[in-house]
Amino acid sequence: MQSLPPEIRAVVARIEAASLCSPVELRQELRDFEHGLDRPDRAHPFADHELARRIAAGCQTLLEDHTNHAPERLRLVQVAVRYLILDDDAESDRESILGFDDDARVFDAIARALGRPDLCLGDHLG
Repeated sequence: MQSLPPEIRAVVARIEAASLCSPVELRQELRDFEHGLDRPDRAHPFADHELARRIAAGCQTLLEDHTNHAPERLRLVQVAVRYLILDDDAESDRESILGFDDDARVFDAIARALGRPDLCLGDHLG
């Protein structure tokens, strides 16, 4: 994850320092996030909700892959999930057309670290 810009790494470090959650909690957080994308008060004309849904689907896959694995691997999945659901990370998710691009970069770095480069969304980022 050293290839990520410093402002993204700072947010990732904060998330990594949090207590480890159960996969059940993380799945619920993802469901709540996805339902929130459809709420009118969360909608923004520039937000790329399709990219957000693709990241959420990738996080679900990583959760399925790593639920019963070592805690450090689950912690990486937790970082991907929490970075996605955090609106005010390195780039505001709702205030910019590029708002979820940093989330995709974090997801890609974690997918690669967990041996799942096939899940990467890098093609979206150009």
